[in-house]
Amino acid sequence: MLSAGIAVITAVLALLATRSVPAASVFLFPFIAALSAAEGNMTVAAAAAGFSAVSLWYARKHRIFPSLRHEDIRTWRLVIRPFAMVFIPVQQIFGPAAALGFIGTLAAVSLGIDLVRISSRYTMAKLYRAREQRRLSSVTSFLTASLLLFLLFSPPVSYIALGYITFGDLLSKLLGLRFGRRVLKEGRTLEGSLAFLMGSLTSGYVLFILFPYPLPLLFIGPAAAAAAELISVSIDDNFSVGLISAAVLAALMQVV
Repeated sequence: MLSAGIAVITAVLALLATRSVPAASVFLFPFIAALSAAEGNMTVAAAAAGFSAVSLWYARKHRIFPSLRHEDIRTWRLVIRPFAMVFIPVQQIFGPAAALGFIGTLAAVSLGIDLVRISSRYTMAKLYRAREQRRLSSVTSFLTASLLLFLLFSPPVSYIALGYITFGDLLSKLLGLRFGRRVLKEGRTLEGSLAFLMGSLTSGYVLFILFPYPLPLLFIGPAAAAAAELISVSIDDNFSVGLISAAVLAALMQVV
């Protein structure tokens, strides 16, 4: 029953954010596939994966997401962002120290590249946005936030917050740039915020199945993360959102 309710909420958020059934299906079917796989229903997962492929093909054919060529988009980041969730099995299999070492190494490498860019004429414009040419990149901010999440918070709080900044931010970027019309605050749009909420809710629910936590937090957490993303204008939201939402979750864990 809960699964069906989450699927309905996700579908409504996707439709509100995109105002397009084909666009919404691109995100809805992968969620159903992931959810079904997490629940062990591989038949439904396989069917949803098939529909996901069809949806992606249709979206590509009809150029539903031309914003992938937006000047603020670097496709390589969209591709690698979901791989951040590998931090979870690394900690589960090899332990906290290994996870911190792994994330810390990635953050150090990213920081090193940033320092080279900032202090030299090598701007790496194809990899980094123009506004990042003389400052730390959002990749470094994301990896630093991930490191702090795993250092300061215990599972499942660190895992949930990681899901928010991985999938919430990813969908906010994709849908906000493509479908964003109603500006809420300094470039933040209602559509982008709804997409962030959708990504956070869906990732939070998959983690709820894998690492059970109090049910109210399934809904409070994404709302807190979406609010933090909306107000994080002067601070890189790749850094702030995860830590704020994790702090909220950790506090509520003590009372719920």
